[in-house]
Amino acid sequence: RGVAVQEGVVDKLVDATHCCTATPRVTQALSADASEKAQKDQALCSAMALTKKGLDIGPVNVTVTLRPFKGMVHGPGGVVRREFSSEEIAVPFQLCQLHPTSEDARYTEVESAPLETEFPVGTPCLYTGPMHYGALATVTGHSKGKVRLALQLHPTMDPHTEFFGKRTVQSRQRWFKSFEVARYLNMNPLLLSKLMSSVRIQPENVDIGLGFKFDKRGLCLAGYARRDTTTCKWEFSQGAVDIIREYANRFECAVAAMAQDPQSMNYQATALFPPSGPLTTPEEIKEHAAKANEAVAGIAKWVHDQPCHTLPLVAADTDACAPNICAMIQEQADVYAKRLEEAKVIETPVAAPCSQVLLPAHLTHAAAPKRGDWALGDRVVSMRDTGPLPLGARGTIIAVSQDTADVLLDVPSATATTLSGRVAPMRGAHVPLKFLLNITQGYRAPRPANQQEPSQPVAALAAAVAGAGRGGAGRGGGRGGRGQAAWTGDGAARVASNGFAAGRGAPAQPRGDAGVTLLQRPEGQQPPHPGQAQGQKRQQGKHKQDKQQPQPPQQQQAPPAPQHSPPQPQLVQAQQQAAYPAHYQPPQYQAAPAPQMPDVLSALSGMGINVSVSSPLPPPP
Repeated sequence: RGVAVQEGVVDKLVDATHCCTATPRVTQALSADASEKAQKDQALCSAMALTKKGLDIGPVNVTVTLRPFKGMVHGPGGVVRREFSSEEIAVPFQLCQLHPTSEDARYTEVESAPLETEFPVGTPCLYTGPMHYGALATVTGHSKGKVRLALQLHPTMDPHTEFFGKRTVQSRQRWFKSFEVARYLNMNPLLLSKLMSSVRIQPENVDIGLGFKFDKRGLCLAGYARRDTTTCKWEFSQGAVDIIREYANRFECAVAAMAQDPQSMNYQATALFPPSGPLTTPEEIKEHAAKANEAVAGIAKWVHDQPCHTLPLVAADTDACAPNICAMIQEQADVYAKRLEEAKVIETPVAAPCSQVLLPAHLTHAAAPKRGDWALGDRVVSMRDTGPLPLGARGTIIAVSQDTADVLLDVPSATATTLSGRVAPMRGAHVPLKFLLNITQGYRAPRPANQQEPSQPVAALAAAVAGAGRGGAGRGGGRGGRGQAAWTGDGAARVASNGFAAGRGAPAQPRGDAGVTLLQRPEGQQPPHPGQAQGQKRQQGKHKQDKQQPQPPQQQQAPPAPQHSPPQPQLVQAQQQAAYPAHYQPPQYQAAPAPQMPDVLSALSGMGINVSVSSPLPPPP
């Protein structure tokens, strides 16, 4: 059948004694430990080529470390370049071909081309700009290095309503560790693992396991079990927990018998269903064995009649929605599609740069996206104009694996399937990830047209209020540091970044708090005059010297405030008193309640400043 040839960029050559790097081109001698490790790696490469690929390449003396080819990348102006992986692999020198015998025209790099040639007028495409990400568009012309598009939009529809799948998955989908299920059912963890997989009963060799997972085969039942990629431990959904609980209650006698010997590989039917009394005659023994086999067949029939028995087995690292979650997403998709059909479609002209226009021709040899960029409930758009889905078809991801995804479409398609009974007819599709555009990850909340961009100080204040302790801004951002405070205007508030009050030594708030302390100034009092700065500095220096002198025994310092407590107004006032000259009496401040976002926004609006705080996605219900 031939051997697949893959291109790569060589980074270095390694033998038993030396290592030669490509950039910069330097040859270095290996140490004794590095030489021993290189010889072990070379022996491993020879063994792996024989066991995994069936190639007897003999002893390996030189290994080539290279970065393999990923795909073609389309840049602005029609530029097409090769893209290579950032991860390195070691290949025996015997399996490398220095000069290919034939060039593949599909992987030829292309220089910049005119816009008229790269984006012909009338070509359907997808718009990937910051606003209306993933909208279906048509090329209408070219001007000043940009592509003119006509976007098909539904301005009457709220963009947030499209992300119903993400909210459903976040609020309803739950996974439980195997030890948590065993503790909940009061069952031996080893026995639970067997019941979730396969249990053979002799002498008929009947399998009474639920078949949710298979460790050696690396498979699991979609929506009921999955293996955590970080811990390699099994997790089960709420539907799987309900079925195993009903199994343990319905067949309590058989489960109790298996619990006596959870490490056994095979169980006898007569041991699972022992007789009520002694068996004396061969006829009684034969009759009891027949009844036990019949009871085992009843268990197997009950397992076979479960709705999950018809679902397909998928890879163990596949993340899939449970059947009830799929049904809920499908109902919400029907409602959304009906509202979208009733909404009016308006073509909006847009002039976009080449990097924000995605043509189906750009995906012929595109590199596969990363698995971490996809999650259950994400909204996706088809980027191909050929295949099972048309260009611009939208749907919701209900299962995602390493390089493919199962998509629940908003509207039926003639080439779609039921995904083995998980969705309605003509509503499911199994699509490679490189042919899908994830609009959940690329969505940006729109800004009203009549709203201006806030100035930098106001934006920083709004970010401090909405940041909820994600790190301080400016000085005082570290725990136990000095908070930076400033007067923001007449009647404005005094702000201390990251929960630190103005002054030295104020206790820090927990990181989960908003990180902003507001102190109200009574009416009629003014802030300190700027001309008193030199006196304040001299007083601060004197205050530092006084603190270094030993205190008399009779004077006891106040106990420190407990950690993770809000700043005390009395402590802040005492620290401010020491920072001012002796003849100056600072104004008395009263601690205000913790500010809320509407209060801060209303205060800023009273100052003539408009602030908008928005999030890309609405919180789950």
